[in-house]
Amino acid sequence: MMYISSDAPEFEAIQQNDTSARIRLDISLDETEWEQELQAVPFNRHYTLAQVSNNNDEPAQANFTIELINKSQIKITGQELLPARTSVAIALHHDENAIHNFDYFLEDQIGIKKPVWLLGSYSLVPSLFVNGIAAGKIVAEIDSPNSKETRTIEYTLQDECVLMNLTSENTSGQNYRLKITNSFIFAEEMDFDIQELVEVALLPDDLYNIRIMIRPSGRVTCDCRRL
Repeated sequence: MMYISSDAPEFEAIQQNDTSARIRLDISLDETEWEQELQAVPFNRHYTLAQVSNNNDEPAQANFTIELINKSQIKITGQELLPARTSVAIALHHDENAIHNFDYFLEDQIGIKKPVWLLGSYSLVPSLFVNGIAAGKIVAEIDSPNSKETRTIEYTLQDECVLMNLTSENTSGQNYRLKITNSFIFAEEMDFDIQELVEVALLPDDLYNIRIMIRPSGRVTCDCRRL
């Protein structure tokens, strides 16, 4: 079962190859898929909540993609193995240049429990000094001895930077490792090697703030702090 609620109007292309700002949500559960495309009205911030429920007695694979499409683009993708009788919800605000307050949680029969994940804001900001085009992918892996989750953030930049201001909180009772890497597909000045940005141990109740900025020139800066 799938539920989407948003105060943003549905996107309708005015003409072929319409480049108006919009956000696309694509969520699938096993063989069932839902897709919703919403406008990003200039000077407005919209709220969207999407929830998918596994009402079966067996686990089911859920996949999600959230894509902000404008002059530049950001795409967040991930997977989740939903236990039986469990729901996963994604909440966010968005405008024409950013995904704000990205939140993600599981809900089962005994309440709500947040997994370890990168929550926060993904913004497209003007490049003040260097213009150009760049594209690449951030990969975040969160693992423990008996589990592993991977999320990807793909970006295509045109005269803009992508700024990620994120938190990762361990609300479970076990230890995790968080590793974040970046790799470019192309940029004006790029290293073909995979760049390791973050690798930390997430102990129970740890909370980290992670700020990553990627410029169209190919320059990457990252700051990771334990709060």
